[in-house]
This record gives sequence, C-alpha cells and structure tokens, in this order.
Amino acid sequence: MKIPGRAASHLTYCTNMHAGETWEQMFRGIRGFTLPIRARVCPDESFGVGLWLSDRASRELYDGRQLREFRAFCEDRGLYVFTLNGFPFGNFHSRVVKEDVYRPDWRQAARLHYTNRLADILSALLPAGMEGSISTVPGSFKEFISDDGEIGRMVENLALHALHLARIRDTTGKLIHLGLEPEPLAFVETCDELIAFFHQHVFTHGLRFLAQQTGWAEHRALDCLRTHLGMCYDTCHQAIQYEEPWEIFHKLARAGIRISKLQVSSAMKLELADGLPTADGCETVLTQLDRFVEPTYLHQVVERRPGGIRRHKDLDRALTAIRSELAQGVRAAREWRVHFHLPLFLPRAGLIGTTRDHIEEVFAHIEDGDSIQHLEIETYTWDVLPPTYKDMDLIEGVAREMEWVLGALVGHAYA
Repeated sequence: MKIPGRAASHLTYCTNMHAGETWEQMFRGIRGFTLPIRARVCPDESFGVGLWLSDRASRELYDGRQLREFRAFCEDRGLYVFTLNGFPFGNFHSRVVKEDVYRPDWRQAARLHYTNRLADILSALLPAGMEGSISTVPGSFKEFISDDGEIGRMVENLALHALHLARIRDTTGKLIHLGLEPEPLAFVETCDELIAFFHQHVFTHGLRFLAQQTGWAEHRALDCLRTHLGMCYDTCHQAIQYEEPWEIFHKLARAGIRISKLQVSSAMKLELADGLPTADGCETVLTQLDRFVEPTYLHQVVERRPGGIRRHKDLDRALTAIRSELAQGVRAAREWRVHFHLPLFLPRAGLIGTTRDHIEEVFAHIEDGDSIQHLEIETYTWDVLPPTYKDMDLIEGVAREMEWVLGALVGHAYA
C-alpha cells in the first residue's frame, strides 16, 4: 500500500511467512492470507505484495500463462507486486533450514539464474512508473568462503545480474535494483563490511569484469553497478550488530551505495547486568530464552561485554556457553541481541526486550522524505514462536504489525 503522506513509498509484508515451495501453494497463501489482510488494513486502496518465490515456484510462475493469469488476478483484486524476496532459494519452512538458507550462494550460477528469473517476473508484474526491488543473500555464509577466488566468483555473478537488470531497464523502462541483506555471521555482516565489499571488490574487480563483458567504458560499468546493486537494510539484523541508524545512513550515502529496500523486523535484546546481578536472576531470563530454541531457523546471538563482541552461531550454543560461565562463577555484565524476529507490536516478550527502538530511529531518519521507497515487514517466525505469543491467527498478527508500522510512521490514526 502507499504510505499516507509519502507519494512514492510503499509498505507491504513478505509472503515468506506462508509455507509453500510450489507456485500453487504460494498462490493459495496470497488468496487465503494476503487478500484478508488487505481487507483489514486498506480495503479501499491497492495493496502491495512483497512476494517470495522459491526456485521451484519461480520456474512454475515464469511460464507465460501462469504469469499472465497472476497479473490479471492482481489487477482484479487490487494487488500490485513491487518487491521480491530472493534470499531463501528452497523450501523456507522445511524442518531444518539453518545455514542452508544461504545455499546456493553468489559463487554459484544457480543463484544468478534464480535471481535473473525473479527480475524477469518482477518486470512483468511491476506497475509502470514504479521502481522494483529484490533482496538477496549477502554473498554467502562466512564459514563457506575459503579464498579470494570464491569472492571473485561472487562479484562476477553479481555484476552479471546487474547487467541483466540494466537490459530489463533498456527494454521495458523499468528500474529494478538488488539489495544484499547483511546478517550476523554471513559473508557480509555489517554496514562497514558491506561498504568494504563494494569498494574493494564490486567497484574494482566487478567493474573491470563488467566492462570486459560488455565493451563499456569503466564509468558506464560503474554507473550500472551503483544503479542496480545496493543494500537491503533489515532493521533486525543491523540492530543485532549494535549499529546506529543515523551512522548507517551517513556511511552509505558517503560511499555511494543505495538502500534498495527496508525490511522492518524486530529482534530480541536483553541485558544481564545491574538489574539481574545474581546467577538465579540470570537463570530466570535464560529459562525464558530456552522457549525460543527451535530446530528450523538460525538464531545467531551477538553478545556485547566489557571485553568486546562475541558471536554465537545459534541460540542453543549461546545458552550453553553462558550457563557454563555461570557455573564457573563468571558474572560479567553483558548484553545479548538475538536473531529471532518478534512481532513488531510486542514491546517485549516477558523479561526479554526488543529492538523496536532501532526501527523507530530509522523511521525518524526517513520521516521527511522518500529516501527509502520500499518497506517490507518480515516476521517469518510465526510458526516457531512459543505458544504464549501465538494467541492470534496470522491474518490478525500481520495486520496488527502493519497498523503498528503505519502508526509509527504517520501518526496515531493507525496506532
């Protein structure tokens, strides 16, 4: 939907919260969930769709007949597609996803072909005069990468995708950009790492590679890369890294890197410090955290303590580590940020706080303009929330999230 007071800005939610690896399953989710959410949030206005397609679903929808039928369905039901989530390649609601969500990564042709196909689909669905965005894996997962040659392959595939997007613009007039989505323990984790990756690799090796592939002058190749590649700013992920919104915006502007899309999501945070000085107090909080340990998704923990930052690959590992330290008498003050997307309307979960303050600071930064045109709510964890937080159905939950965002952006009329 268009955000009131922001003619060029759009808000949606990501359909990756609906289980479905096939196009028919995803289409069923749009009919069964997206349409009722639209009816609650903006019944008299067009509603934007943040579409997630697995590789299989994208192949099925890419069929000309299916695509034409879906486009007609959207036009008839007051829907429009302006952004795609191209991060999860396979079944995102498998029993175990964890770090496999990064596979295939940007070293592999399969990732390039999948993302090119998504761009073709988006160009067919995107309304005239509107920009399109796709979010993607931030290169790879750190532990997958062993040498500079693998980084070079990632850069070349990203450059080839930028070229694909440039050709779409040349033939259709539609501008689509790809946003790499930094995430804890990914190849690109932080804003600084994203900027370093672009300036040390994409705008150097990628530029030369693209110029060689096309015969373009280097300044034209650079313009293509800057136009079609950027960052997907996930508010959960950057809050987990203890990054400040104003600093991210300033650094990216200075580096000449666009924000392709803002994914609005909230992480868990807690302090084990003055308010909880005893082992028993810590254990009360840790027992609540135990309820969020689950086998499907990766829940990285970034811990800040006087000695610096420590990262844990998953929540269960972090809990084991802190309990071991407590058993040894270690009572160090620390703060945890946990990669578990909580519903945006929750200010806290029991004794566990959230990073909603980070979202509100982002909104304060962008309130006076349309510097970010695409906002997408991405709470994909409804199925794995503890029972205490499952006291409503998905339609009500997502609608409440959208109402919270609108309230935070445009005032109490939506609160």
